[in-house]
Amino acid sequence: MGLTGMIYQVLSLTMVPLMRISHPKRRISLEKLFDNFSKHLIKCRTVGELWSKLPDPSHITMETSKDRKPLEENWIKLLS
Repeated sequence: MGLTGMIYQVLSLTMVPLMRISHPKRRISLEKLFDNFSKHLIKCRTVGELWSKLPDPSHITMETSKDRKPLEENWIKLLS
């Protein structure tokens, strides 16, 4: 089971630079990317199918939040 997890992690991490190069202006969510890749991986029956389809960018892009506070402000609030 440990080897399977390591293989999945390596495959998932190779997806990150591919998606960032393919869609440079989008903010890629790693959680969404890994979730999407996991679902795709379960359906694959051959090794060739692993890279047959890149995920749809609209499914793995971070949503922008209009009311998001700056990181420093969140840290100050958490520390106080």
